[in-house]
Amino acid sequence: MNSEAIAGSSLSGSRAGSLKRSRDTSSCPALWTAAAEAQANRPPAYGKCVIARESSCSEDHWVQETCVLGPLREPVSIFAVFDGHGGDGASKHSVQRLIHHLQQHLAQQLEQLAGPAAAVAPADAFIEEALQAAFHSTDRELTDTLAANCGTTATVAVVSRRQIFLAWAGDSRAIVMADGQVVAHTEEHRAEREDEQERLAAAGGRVFFNSGLRVMGILATTRAIGDHDLRPYGVVPTPDVLALPRAAEQEFLVLGSDGLWDVFNNQEVYDYANRTLLKMQEKFPLGQTDKGLCCACQAAGVASQALARAAREKRYSRDDITIVLVNLKTPCTCLNVLGAHYTHNSSLLRKVPAHLKRTGGLLGSSSESPQQPRQQQQQQQQQQQQPEPQQGEEERGSPSQQHRKE
Repeated sequence: MNSEAIAGSSLSGSRAGSLKRSRDTSSCPALWTAAAEAQANRPPAYGKCVIARESSCSEDHWVQETCVLGPLREPVSIFAVFDGHGGDGASKHSVQRLIHHLQQHLAQQLEQLAGPAAAVAPADAFIEEALQAAFHSTDRELTDTLAANCGTTATVAVVSRRQIFLAWAGDSRAIVMADGQVVAHTEEHRAEREDEQERLAAAGGRVFFNSGLRVMGILATTRAIGDHDLRPYGVVPTPDVLALPRAAEQEFLVLGSDGLWDVFNNQEVYDYANRTLLKMQEKFPLGQTDKGLCCACQAAGVASQALARAAREKRYSRDDITIVLVNLKTPCTCLNVLGAHYTHNSSLLRKVPAHLKRTGGLLGSSSESPQQPRQQQQQQQQQQQQPEPQQGEEERGSPSQQHRKE
């Protein structure tokens, strides 16, 4: 069996089979090298956690997908966190569409190569350009929809065998830890940044103080997917992109919404996650857990949950908290590696109004579906029966009258 065959079987087969090959071929250097290469081709282990605000539907969403790209058939892992504001229409749309556009732009760039370079082009050759295009394509799909004036931050990490790419718009954050220190991190697009204020002013926008600095007194972030009514004032979906090479000393990649970073600094996140992860690795030795996850992913999941609970219960974070913790040292050996995994809480899906449900890649029209759930119909009838606000009472219907981003 050649190295390509071993790599392909390692991605789709069971972990027990890959371990058996490693043990049986340890006496043969050639086969041992092929097995080690197959193990290196696997995506990194990861865990995630989402905690919504009390008495509120979470506007945060996450997505993870491992896909095989390029003529060399290399696995590339994509992780993303979205923090919605003004409703969850933009974040729900982005969680289902941004990675699709990223893969589409990458495929188009690779197909345009010709000659010998086309056969050996690495899968991450055009990721930076594809990330820029994916953010804008996802944003354009919201045009002329009911979610156009909703918005979402977006923080995306693309992990290949050679590089890590971080792309972000808004105030969610991603950090890369190595040897106990932060070696790379994103810089939030907040209204407090002087360079962002200059960019807004050049576009015709201004920053006003309204329970904090906000674009036109409304939005605390200066870049976002959506928020089309603030586009004339400089709010854009253009991401910043950071690329750094993979290194053996890299330990963690953490993506989180501002509900985490408002109460924890970078070093505290590392200390807490590392301490919890070490305990879980002792509790779960190598193998599969009863939940169908590999032990590395199970440990990362417990560590992310412990970190989110600490932010809520010990630091009293009042915002939605979403955390994706990626273990850069330990590969994932779960049975279902390839494919997309994303926010799937059914209670969240039921709370989305019918006119904001996605249809054909776009958010649908306001017409009611004949198959609308009975519970949702009852809720809408109750809302229609509520008395209209009297003159002088504060109206809450217009997004421009509310803070979109706390």
